[in-house]
Amino acid sequence: MAEAYDLVVLGAGTAGAAAAAACACRGLRVLVLEAGPVDGAGAHWFNGVPEWAFHESGFGPPEGEERATQGVPFHLVAGWGPERVVVRDHDLIEVDMAHMSARLRSMAADAGAVLRGGQRVGPDILDRFQGPIVDATGLSGLNLLGLDPVAKEDLCVAAQGTWAVKDVQAARRWFAGHAVAEGETLCFTAIAGGYSIVNVRLEGEHLAMLTGAIPALGHPSGVQLAERFAAETPWVGERLRFGARAVPLAPPPPRVARGRIAAIGDAARQVFGSHGSGIAQQLLAASILADALATGAGVEAYDRRWRRRYGGLLAGADAFRRFSCTLDPEQLRALMGSGVIPPGMARQTLRQRPPRPDPGLLGALRGLATNPGLARKMLPVLARMPLLEARYRLGR
Repeated sequence: MAEAYDLVVLGAGTAGAAAAAACACRGLRVLVLEAGPVDGAGAHWFNGVPEWAFHESGFGPPEGEERATQGVPFHLVAGWGPERVVVRDHDLIEVDMAHMSARLRSMAADAGAVLRGGQRVGPDILDRFQGPIVDATGLSGLNLLGLDPVAKEDLCVAAQGTWAVKDVQAARRWFAGHAVAEGETLCFTAIAGGYSIVNVRLEGEHLAMLTGAIPALGHPSGVQLAERFAAETPWVGERLRFGARAVPLAPPPPRVARGRIAAIGDAARQVFGSHGSGIAQQLLAASILADALATGAGVEAYDRRWRRRYGGLLAGADAFRRFSCTLDPEQLRALMGSGVIPPGMARQTLRQRPPRPDPGLLGALRGLATNPGLARKMLPVLARMPLLEARYRLGR
């Protein structure tokens, strides 16, 4: 093994497949070891990924069955309504993760990577192989970097699935009653704690639903929210497709690499907390890792480059996520009603970008003046986010 490969990737899910593909396409000899079947590795649900991340990482946007929707109008509703913010101009692509992971694995194999399933490994892999080792084994995996466990209060249990619609006309009336057209996304938020959603979209005879919440804060999990909505909504039929997992929302760790070990994806806590998704960061981190290894700079360069480029973004998103956890539906309605959360801010969150000054945000500041209590909580967070970006960018 030591002579045949330049690096070993542990895990063939999205993060591992992306790392393997990026490294193999840059001419590195890659071995991927997956505990289960290679073809079944990774998530098997849909996930929203901004298009810019595909281009910036060099993987290219999804096509065909891999791409479900893109840029559909997004209605962010406070509680169960009616106060809302509507985003109609964004580049979020809803991606079929099973197809995306398969594409990445095919890219890796076509570029010469060797992928082996049924390969359960432990920390002794460090003795069996002397080159760089990429830990892509996820949140509950090997943790070769020895990162501190994610606190239960920083774990969002998310669920995503598709349900049959028993009565399409009744479903259309229900969505129309919420002023949402068929095919548009309706997202109820702060319904089980400030950081929680029930996100639904009608697609003909099917209902797509994404849910999430933090059970450790005393709320139902995303799984329970999805089951409750399906059971209490008369026109929702049988469940056709479903997936669930815990998403780490903690800030970026002090290191994502050490010595010859590099972590990527959930194993490196690379999740945009405001959005609750890590797929974009997995692609971006894979590209940075491949460049560092292909040029001989090593895994330490990957650690430094990723933290400087994206560490501040994730730290800022985590700060805003922690603020959102403190909100109840009434506070969220007040923020939306006074223009404190303008469409531009919601759009930037969907796109996994930091909020930037624009006319909408200036109006948000005026709205905060009418809510001094919320202003005292929110303004320090908004002020801290660019400072976190700058600190990480400067490598401090």
